[in-house]
Amino acid sequence: MFLPVKSVGVVGDGRRYEYVVALRAVETVDSMTARWAHLPYEFIERVSNLIINEISGISRVVYDVSSKPPATIEWEWLELASAGRCFIEPSINQCMSQRFFAV
Repeated sequence: MFLPVKSVGVVGDGRRYEYVVALRAVETVDSMTARWAHLPYEFIERVSNLIINEISGISRVVYDVSSKPPATIEWEWLELASAGRCFIEPSINQCMSQRFFAV
């Protein structure tokens, strides 16, 4: 999930403010309840490094460890249609024209 939130990262001797990507993997049998998948740390590290090194503009990868309930399996993005701003980060100049979907 691409998040329209920027976080500081370091490249060489300089700081860079780039976007965050959240990973979410769950285990479920009925889609009514789910628990976050306990993936091996080495795998999460490898995926994180690939994303950061191969996709420009990303400086941080986080792993979502929320269970359902209370969280949902998929991420949903709430946009304030009348204001055209994002609910989570209203200070962003624009809320990105494309929708955000989990992959």
